[in-house]
Amino acid sequence: MSRKLWIALIVGLVVVGGVVVAASLAGRGVQVPQFVTAEAGPGQVVLTVTGSGAVQPADYQTVRARASGEVDSISVDSGERVDGGQELARLCSEDLNYRIRSAEMDLESARLNLLDLLGLGPRDPIPPQVASAIVEVVAPTRGRILGVDVDQGDRVNDGNILFRIVSDEVVEFEFELAPDYADLLSEGDAVAVHLRDFDDTVDGRIEAISMGTNIEGQSPGTTVSVSLENPVGLIRPGMKGHVTAHAADQTVVRPGEIGEFPVISVRASRSGVVDVIEVSEGQTVENGEVLCSIGTSSHSLQVRQQMLRISQAELSIDRYRSELEHLVISSPMTGEVTEVFVNEGDTVSTGAQILTISSQDEFEVQIDVDELEIASLSPGMDAEISLDALPGLELRGVVDEVARSGDVGNGVTTYRVVVSVASGAGMRSGMSADVTIEVDRREQVLSVPAEAVTTAEGVSSVRVVTPEGAEERTVAVGLTDGVRTEILDGLSEGDEVVISSIERDTMFFMGPGGG
Repeated sequence: MSRKLWIALIVGLVVVGGVVVAASLAGRGVQVPQFVTAEAGPGQVVLTVTGSGAVQPADYQTVRARASGEVDSISVDSGERVDGGQELARLCSEDLNYRIRSAEMDLESARLNLLDLLGLGPRDPIPPQVASAIVEVVAPTRGRILGVDVDQGDRVNDGNILFRIVSDEVVEFEFELAPDYADLLSEGDAVAVHLRDFDDTVDGRIEAISMGTNIEGQSPGTTVSVSLENPVGLIRPGMKGHVTAHAADQTVVRPGEIGEFPVISVRASRSGVVDVIEVSEGQTVENGEVLCSIGTSSHSLQVRQQMLRISQAELSIDRYRSELEHLVISSPMTGEVTEVFVNEGDTVSTGAQILTISSQDEFEVQIDVDELEIASLSPGMDAEISLDALPGLELRGVVDEVARSGDVGNGVTTYRVVVSVASGAGMRSGMSADVTIEVDRREQVLSVPAEAVTTAEGVSSVRVVTPEGAEERTVAVGLTDGVRTEILDGLSEGDEVVISSIERDTMFFMGPGGG
C-alpha cells in the first residue's frame, strides 16, 4: 500500500473514531467536542507527479535484408535470446553468383586481350611497366585554361606545347617611383592598393624594386611591383588605381595599374598520340588536375581500353563479393527475438523485414503529464514504478525524456514523459505500470493535514481550536502533497486545527441509546 493510502486511512479512522466517541459521550449526557481536530507538528511532505502507461523495451530494432535473395535458413525462433553479432538468418542469390562469375569472365577476357597486345603468352603475368604506355599530363598550377593547342588523335613530340594556363591567383600592381623616393621603400613592405573598380583597398606587399635605364641628362626611374592576392579572379589586367605606402614618417602615393598575368605553357614530356583531352578553353583547373593523356606506343589506345576493362571488372567483383557478405543476416544487438516475419524458401528484396529484436534488460514507460505539472519535471529525476500484474514488485526508475511540445486532446494539453527502468523478475513488455515521480520533499517541517487548509482567492486559512471555540486564522502555506500541507507562518507546533465538524444529529443517531 502506498504512503498516501496509509495516511488517508489513518485520517479516516481518526474522523470515524471522533464521531463514535462524541456520540457515545452524548448518549451519557456528557458535553462533547464539536470538531475533529489534529495537531500542527513536524511531518514529511512529498510532492509527486503520477501517470500510467505500458512497459516497453528501451531498445527495439527491426532487422532488414541488406540484399535480395531467397531465405536459405533461419537460425532463431521468436522468444529466443540472441547476442550481438550472432547469425540470425542466411539468404542465397543465384543472380548474385551469376554476376560474380560474369565479372570474373570479363576480367579474364580483358587480361588475355592485354597480353595479346603486349605480345605475351596467356599464362604470362602483366608487366608493371604497362601503365607507362599511357602518360597523363597534369596542370602544374591552379589557373584558367587560356588555350588548348592540340586535338585528340594528334601526334606530338617531346617539348610540344599542349596547353597554355594563365595564373591569376596572385597578380602584380606596377607603379613608377621617382629616384628621390627609391630609398624610402624596400622589398617586403606592406602597402595598400586602391583600384578604381573596387570600393575598398586591397592589401599588398612589394615584390620587386628595379631601377630604370640611365638616359643621358636624366636620372633613372624606378619600377616597383606589388603582389596582390586574387582568389576569386575579380582583378583583371589593365585595371588602374593608386598605391599608398608609409615609410620614414612619409606617405608615398603613386598611380599605377595591374600588369599582364603570367602565362604558363604546358608541354609534352614524351612523344606519342593524344589519347583523351579532359579540359576545355576557359575552364579553371586545380594544381595536379589531369589535362590529357598521351599514348606512347602504336597500340596505346587498345592497351588503355583493356586496362580500363580490367579495373572495371575488378571493381564489380569486389562489390558483388561485398553483397555476398550481406546475405548473412546478423543480430545488431543483444536481446530477445520478438517476431519473425519470413520463412525458409521465401523470396525477399533489399530492405524487407526479417525479424525484430528487443532488449530485455532495459525497459521504459511512457506517461502523459498535464501541462500544469510538466514544468516541475526534468530528466534525471527518480521515479517509482509498480506493475498491476506483479503487485509485490517495486521498481526504481529515472526520467529519461521530457517532451518539449505537447499533444492537445479534448481541450487538454499533455506532454510525453519517458521513464527508464531496469528489468525485474517476471517483468514483460506490455504490462500496465503506474509511475510516481518525486518532484520535491520536505522533511520534519511544521505541517497539518491537507483537508484542514482552506484556500480562497489566493488566501489560505485554518480553523484553530481555542477555549472560546474555533477561530479562523490566516496561514502561509508551502509544499502540499494532498495529504499534508507545509505551514510557513501562522501556526505553532501543538496548535489544534479543525479537520471537520461533527453534527449533533449525527452524534445522537450514531451513539448508543440515542434518540
